[in-house]
Amino acid sequence: MVDIKEIKTEDLNISNMLKKVPNRFVLCIGLFKRARQLKEGLKPMVKYDSEKPVLPVLTAMKELLEDKLDINFIKNDFFFLNTKNFLH
Repeated sequence: MVDIKEIKTEDLNISNMLKKVPNRFVLCIGLFKRARQLKEGLKPMVKYDSEKPVLPVLTAMKELLEDKLDINFIKNDFFFLNTKNFLH
């Protein structure tokens, strides 16, 4: 796993993330939903330092950039699929 401290701000631009999702709307809503899941207690799929708080949206962005998270939109609902489990 890549440590979340290794996030480079230049990587967190919309162009890099839009390469992994169909459009800005799907990106925004998908990251928001994943961030909410993280805030509600789901475990992150990237390594992080539990002593230092990290915003859930940054964690969701990192998961997407590291290909740990796929954001898809089907029939008016979002789902997240990764290699280990299915989150809905």
